Amino acid sequence: MSDPLIIKICGIKTEALLEANAKGVRFFVDSGAFAARREGAAPVDFVSVCQAYRDLADRAAHPELLSVVAPDRVGDRDGTLRLLEAYRTELLSLIDRGVELLVPLQRHVPDKPGDVAYSLADTYRETVRVLGTDRFRCALPARVSVFTESEILEFVRDAQPGRLHLLGIGSSAELPMRLRRLGALRPGLDVTTDACQFRAG
Repeated sequence: MSDPLIIKICGIKTEALLEANAKGVRFFVDSGAFAARREGAAPVDFVSVCQAYRDLADRAAHPELLSVVAPDRVGDRDGTLRLLEAYRTELLSLIDRGVELLVPLQRHVPDKPGDVAYSLADTYRETVRVLGTDRFRCALPARVSVFTESEILEFVRDAQPGRLHLLGIGSSAELPMRLRRLGALRPGLDVTTDACQFRAG
């Protein structure tokens, strides 16, 4: 497994990020969808987000050291899949250039009689179908529409993803044990996290 500690970069100018990238530093870049929901702000302009991702990839000496979060609707499986379909061309272009794409898998909550209850593995397979590739890192929300540990373990067992990101989990006390359980279930699984307590000055 990879080091579960990713330093969250706050308030640093693009030029500083690019300079660090040229020295081999990996960066996690969020779309802002979760923050917008939490703060009750206007919906994220994903056209601008994808343009920003593209500009970073264009200018980065090592685009393979950039990890970016795909457009999503927090807590909305179907809305997220529609966004992935809408921005599929832009996202595949980033993948082709070596950028690591983190794709949030959102929970589906049946809200009417006869509605299908999709498992996390079902959502993963539909995401692969929509994007036309599995060359992305699955990202599971850890703060809104949170998946239980048993759901995550079931997903890893059923879908067998190669890469997994736990969104927003930070460096919680239970993280080491969770990583050990994931590793025992699928040896070689590459797991990353964000929202750690460290801040760049």
